[in-house]
Amino acid sequence: MVHSRRQLLQAAGVSALAGVAGCMTIESLVGDDESEAYRLEIDPFGESLIESTLYEPSSNEPFAEPAETALSAVLPDGEHTTYGFKPLPEDVYVEDDGRFFKLIYVVSGREEIERDIISVEPIEAKSELPDEPPQPEEFSQSTKRVLTVLHVSQAGGADSPLADELYNGRYVLRRPAERESQLATGGLDETVFSMTDGTAFAYRIHRTTSTLREPRYVLRAIEVADSETAFTETLRATEIDVELNADTLTTEVNAVLAEAIGQPYTEARPISDAFDATLKLLDVDTAELPVFNATLWYDEGPFRYSVTHQESV
Repeated sequence: MVHSRRQLLQAAGVSALAGVAGCMTIESLVGDDESEAYRLEIDPFGESLIESTLYEPSSNEPFAEPAETALSAVLPDGEHTTYGFKPLPEDVYVEDDGRFFKLIYVVSGREEIERDIISVEPIEAKSELPDEPPQPEEFSQSTKRVLTVLHVSQAGGADSPLADELYNGRYVLRRPAERESQLATGGLDETVFSMTDGTAFAYRIHRTTSTLREPRYVLRAIEVADSETAFTETLRATEIDVELNADTLTTEVNAVLAEAIGQPYTEARPISDAFDATLKLLDVDTAELPVFNATLWYDEGPFRYSVTHQESV
C-alpha cells in the first residue's frame, strides 16, 4: 500500500528526532531504571483494510464443503442450519456482489441426532503392535485430522489446545467429510496405527454410536455496507484500535512514527518527550506491557503495532 506522506515523514525523521533527543520525560514511567528500553514496531497490513478483514473459507477437508454450502445458502438474505458444529466462524465479514455482510449465529434449540464417536487407546504392549502400523498420512485428510486431534489430546490432556474439539475426550464425527470417512463406515474399527515411523505413539481406534442432543445453529448474514467506502468506514470503527491524523500531530511525533514504520524504534529510559507523547497517543500504558498486534489507522492506511520493553544494551 502506498502512503502519501511516508517518504516525507521518514526524511524528516532523523533531523526531527535529533532535535528532541535532549528533551526527556518520566511522566508515564515507573522508576528511572536506565537499563530498560522500550521498543515500538509498526508494520503496514500489506493489503487494504478490506482485503485483510474479509474471511476466506478454507479449501481443506473437512471444512471446505460445509463452508461453501453455508455461504451459498445465506448470501445475500437466506439462512443455513447445522447441528453440533458451525461451518463458518462467527462475526466474520464476507462480500457478495459488492455488498458486505457480517455472519452471526443463533442457537434455536437442540435436536437428537445419532453420531459416530471416535476414541483412541494407547498401545503399550509390543505384542499388540503390527510390524508396520499405518500412519495417519495414509488415510484421507479428514481421518488424518481426527486422529491427530485425538493424539494431541492424549499428550496434552485437559490442557491440550484442541481439547475443546472433543466430547468427553472423544471425537464426534459431524462434518460431511467426516461422516463419509473410513472412520464412520467402520473401515478402521480396532485398527492399530502409529503417529510416527515405527511403533512410537501407537493407538487402537475405537468407534461407538450414540444419540446426542446437538445444538441447532442457524447462520445468517447481516448486511453492514453496500460499498467499499462505507465498509471501510465500518471497519475503521470496529477493527481499528487507534486513529491518528498526521496533519494534527507534532513534527516530533510524526518523526517517531515514521521511524518505527517497517523497523523497530527503541529508546532507553528516560525516554524523550516525543516518544512519551507517541506512546500516549497509541494508548499504551508502559506499566501494562507488552502490547502486541494492536491496530492503527495512520497516514490514510492500516498498520499493526507492538510495544515491548527490554534490557537496553
